Amino acid sequence: MGHHTSVSRISFWAAFSLVLLASIFATAYRIAEPPWEPGHQSYHMGEYPHNALNYLRYGYLSTGLGWYPNGPDL
Repeated sequence: MGHHTSVSRISFWAAFSLVLLASIFATAYRIAEPPWEPGHQSYHMGEYPHNALNYLRYGYLSTGLGWYPNGPDL
């Protein structure tokens, strides 16, 4: 029974290490690109922060889950 626990523990840590390495690689892929240029990381920049603020002000349902860039005339 002790041998089975050792094998399952080793396989758990091997799988965990593979997932960790894959996530580090996926996160660091093309990390040197500036986020304000179009491409891989351009979604990190908030080009329309007013829309996000309107989601918080008026709620998701009243904005229809769509972009709401202007004023309060819902």
